[in-house]
Amino acid sequence: MTTSLWFDNWHPHSPLADSYKERFIYDSSMEKNAKMNVLIHNLEWKIPTTQAIGWHPTVEAIPSNSNPKMGQKDEIVWLDSPNHRFSIKVPWEQLRIHCQMVE
Repeated sequence: MTTSLWFDNWHPHSPLADSYKERFIYDSSMEKNAKMNVLIHNLEWKIPTTQAIGWHPTVEAIPSNSNPKMGQKDEIVWLDSPNHRFSIKVPWEQLRIHCQMVE
């Protein structure tokens, strides 16, 4: 698995490195270059016990219906798009000012 534990967008509060800085990563006892497989064992979440303050809410935020998938290719998706593919229309519709159509 190549997904980064700290720097990729796999978690609802991702990337975790944006919320938890260097000291938290150090206190977690998980390396800065750790991959997602440190949290997975036998296709189930294996959340390590750590003394890092703030780790418990991070674990609780993992959706209970999400199952870790090993052996699948990592894929980048565009979350705001219905088909998860990038289209210039999606950000344009979010940025532009919406007004009523004038006759």
